Amino acid sequence: FVSGEDLYAGGLDENKPVVWKNGKLLQTLTDGSVYANVLSLCVSGGDVYAGGREENQECLGIPTIWKNGTPLHKLGGVEGDVALVFVK
Repeated sequence: FVSGEDLYAGGLDENKPVVWKNGKLLQTLTDGSVYANVLSLCVSGGDVYAGGREENQECLGIPTIWKNGTPLHKLGGVEGDVALVFVK
């Protein structure tokens, strides 16, 4: 995701979902104790939103949105991914 002169990317680092800004680690989204991934990023007003999934205790992938590295919303009872994050 590009915002101004900044390039943001999401992925995995040592099995932890992370966000990089201009090639440097910006946020680690979980402690790595369960599988999680990042599929989408959006930057709005200085806030970084990441969408993906985080497994629960039953190993179900729960669609999750993080804001600035903290879970903002999880769709309970549904297995899947957040494939696109858009902030208006």
